[in-house]
Amino acid sequence: MLAYILVTIALVISFIWMLSVNYKVKKTFEKYQRIGSRSGITAHEMIRGVLRRNGLEHIEVSITNGSLTDNYNPKEDKIYLSEATYNSTSVAALGVAGHELGHALQYHGKYAPIKARMAFVPVVQFSSKLSFPLLFIGIIISMYATELGYWSIMAGIILYGFVALFALITLPVEYNASKRSKKILYESGILETDEIAMVDEVLDVAAKTYLANFAITFLMFLRLLLIFGRRR
Repeated sequence: MLAYILVTIALVISFIWMLSVNYKVKKTFEKYQRIGSRSGITAHEMIRGVLRRNGLEHIEVSITNGSLTDNYNPKEDKIYLSEATYNSTSVAALGVAGHELGHALQYHGKYAPIKARMAFVPVVQFSSKLSFPLLFIGIIISMYATELGYWSIMAGIILYGFVALFALITLPVEYNASKRSKKILYESGILETDEIAMVDEVLDVAAKTYLANFAITFLMFLRLLLIFGRRR
């Protein structure tokens, strides 16, 4: 009972933390979006230049709707920059664009964690859709067939465990992409030391969203185990 209470409290705290981090991500991006870089280079120009120097000109850079919707799609081998980032010369835009560029370089550099994450995507898509339906079905079935209901519940918990594992695998991928972003922007001379410190602030708070997501999924997994693990 004590373990269940502690896990539940930690889960609530993690949800509050996630809301707080999401708010801070938006505010931090807005803050440094107003500060133009001294180099005056736009986010998409920076990416094109780095890709060219690394022999990756075939990777496309396209604009997508919204703000903070930037992403790298390995299936299309395309970097999508949001409307707020694409033509911006701000410190924030360059940091975010560099992060997505980092993912592209990870993928083409055969960085093991991103390969593992990509291989895990079909598994987690399947698991996330079926885990809770199996849990609810198992609860209903257990009223009439205890053994069958128990195994349905356990199957749901195991599938949700894959969701938590995916969140864990995502952490080194995201932190490494941010590290690559700062290195690229500094070594290429696009940003100076004080500007890199601003980028660090933007990317650090963004990385915490993935940490908070892992905390939530892992604690939810533990909570499910504590609720149903010993019931049969």
